[in-house]
Formats: sequence, C-alpha cells, structure tokens
Amino acid sequence: MIQINLLSGREGSPKKVLKESTAVTSFSGIEGESNAIMIVAAIVFIVGLVGVGVWGYMLHSRKEALVQDLSRKKQELKTYQGLIEQEKRFRARKEMLERKEQTIVQLKDRQSKPMRLLEEIYNRCPDSVWFESIEQKGTNVTIKGRAKNTEAANQFYQDLSQSPLVHGVEYPLLQKDEKYRIPNVVYFEMVLSINQSTNQSSKPGMGA
Repeated sequence: MIQINLLSGREGSPKKVLKESTAVTSFSGIEGESNAIMIVAAIVFIVGLVGVGVWGYMLHSRKEALVQDLSRKKQELKTYQGLIEQEKRFRARKEMLERKEQTIVQLKDRQSKPMRLLEEIYNRCPDSVWFESIEQKGTNVTIKGRAKNTEAANQFYQDLSQSPLVHGVEYPLLQKDEKYRIPNVVYFEMVLSINQSTNQSSKPGMGA
C-alpha cells in the first residue's frame, strides 16, 4: 500500500516565511538605527554650527567694543595733552611775569640807577613785554628782555622814543625767542641814551 505524505511540503513552507520575515525585520531595525544616528549627528552639527556662530558674533562685538574704547581713550589723551601744553604755557608766562616784577623791584632798590628813568621805563612798558636785565654805563642804558610778539616789542620801542627823559633809542637786536619756546615770543635788546639834563637833575642837590 502506498502512502503519500501530503503534509511534508506544507510543513517546510511556514519555516521559510518565518526566516524571511526575521531577515526583513533585522534589516529594518539596522536601517532605523542608522537613520537615528544620522539625525543625531545632524542635530549635533547644527548645534555646533550655531554655537560657533554665536561665539564668532560675541568675539566680533567684543572687538568692536575694544576698538571704540581705544578710539575714545585716544581722543581723551589728545585732550589731556592739549590741556597739559596749555598749562605749561601758562606756567611759563607766570614765571616770566614774576621775573619782570622782581627785576623792576630789584632795580628800584639800587640807588645807583636814576629812579626817574626806571619809573619811566616801567610806566611805558606794556604788559606783553618783560625784562631780563637793565644795565647802565654812563649815559647809556641797555635793556634786554622778551615780548609776546614783534608788535609788542616795536610798540615798546616807539613809547620809549617819545619819552622826554630819553635822547634816543637804538634797536640793535630783535629775534625769535629760543629759551621758552612759546609761539611768537621774541627776544630784544635796546640801548637808551639818557638826556644829560635828566641824568644830572636826578642827582642829590641838582634839582631845579
């Protein structure tokens, strides 16, 4: 009697389908994990790129702030330097005015000088002119000093020339000042010839 096993072929088929299904599931899982990794990597890259951009912007802003601060400090330095130079000029001017006053006081204290002539020189001296020295030899008086500018020195010369106590004024030297280095200041020398009658009348017992 012949027996045919009809179930033999049917029993193998489900096993094959199960294996194929498992393979498909495994491949899908691997593919899903790969996509997740790529997504995470993309997110990390984007976050890193944004971070770099923010860091670069902060550096740029800091640089701009430093540049502006440096420019402001340079401007302040220029202002302070201008004030310092101005203060130096004022101090030099004050020292020269004090020297002028001291010279006049010292000269007035010397009885060997004709007091009337000294007073005349002092009265005709403008504020923009100051003396370094006044020396008398005989009937000549040499004045050395400085003036704020050429016009002031020339005005002093004109005023002295009109004095009744002075016979004549020689003006041998007028040049740019090199000592104090103040703009427009000039150094001058003048030689005054005293009237004989004035020189004699200034002596004791020789009055009119």
